[in-house]
Amino acid sequence: DSNRLGGGFEVASTTRLSGRAIGGVRSFRLRRAGDGPKPDDVLEPYAAVDLTYHFGPRTRLGAAYSRDLQYSAFTAVSGRPTIRMDTYRVRLDKGLVGALDLRLFGGFTKLTSDGPVRVAIGPDDIVTAIRDDEVWEGGADLGYTFRRHLRIGVAASYTERRSTIDDFGIEGLLVGGTITFTP
Repeated sequence: DSNRLGGGFEVASTTRLSGRAIGGVRSFRLRRAGDGPKPDDVLEPYAAVDLTYHFGPRTRLGAAYSRDLQYSAFTAVSGRPTIRMDTYRVRLDKGLVGALDLRLFGGFTKLTSDGPVRVAIGPDDIVTAIRDDEVWEGGADLGYTFRRHLRIGVAASYTERRSTIDDFGIEGLLVGGTITFTP
């Protein structure tokens, strides 16, 4: 059972700085059936910040940060079944010629479990470890916008995730197309 309490501000501008910043505290309570002892509430700070600076009508630089506590999908051996996630992102949107634009992005995410978790890799292979993942990613999307509502592009992104659980590691390049419709 989880609730958040927080506050923040929002700035709306198409000429300079726009975005929002929210912060507060998350209350996390494990709910158990029966008459057994109930664990204490966990109070953890959270934040969600996303700001964009407009250098001109066709150039925007953005940065985002988020921190939160989430329920883990894996069985906790000890401690709470939670995972702490910190994410940092930057992006650059640049209008090129006419309706052609380029969107670049990069990011880093850190995932840390509260205690050791048990993960079934195969029928007879169970791994127990504190989950401590680092994810690096970057990419580009070159697109063309039709009549201000439909954008079609070609994108490439590279992701590398290192984890204390070997099977969670990822490294690879993804290339494909994008379609965005803005009503």
